[in-house]
Amino acid sequence: MTFKNTTPVAGALRRVFTNAGAPTSGTSGTYAGTALPGDLLVDTTNGVVYANKNTQASPSWAPIPAPSVTVKSATDLAVDVEDAGVLECSADGIYLYLPTYVGFKGLTYFIKANAAYSAGVRVRGVSGGGETIDGATQKASGAQYDCLTVIAGTAGWNIVAAKGTWS
Repeated sequence: MTFKNTTPVAGALRRVFTNAGAPTSGTSGTYAGTALPGDLLVDTTNGVVYANKNTQASPSWAPIPAPSVTVKSATDLAVDVEDAGVLECSADGIYLYLPTYVGFKGLTYFIKANAAYSAGVRVRGVSGGGETIDGATQKASGAQYDCLTVIAGTAGWNIVAAKGTWS
């Protein structure tokens, strides 16, 4: 199969291919010579989405991870980059320390305070790093089931959604 005009255009949408089963990488791999860097492939058998991280001549298919759900229950926790996605706080009085935003633009956490409220959940920038969340050193939940969504920007953590009372 060949495509006309396969020169990538900056900002253009990527193409999506389908394949029954996981793709193979390399010069004789799945859609070699066809898939441009950044093109996507959906494994219709397993429901996994892959992205071409290499060249058109030799695609390298890497799975795109789905958001995860991580339960946090200890009182003083460093949040890892790998924890991106939903953070369920199942204990009261938790302090969550976000990782640095530097180099991780777009990294997103959906934080939910599930435990009965007395002390709440406190979210802070990296421990000892002086990083802020919309200019504040911390955000604290005010009730059970409060939710906070933060995303790493170019100058700190940004709140993009909040439910409940966060001070």
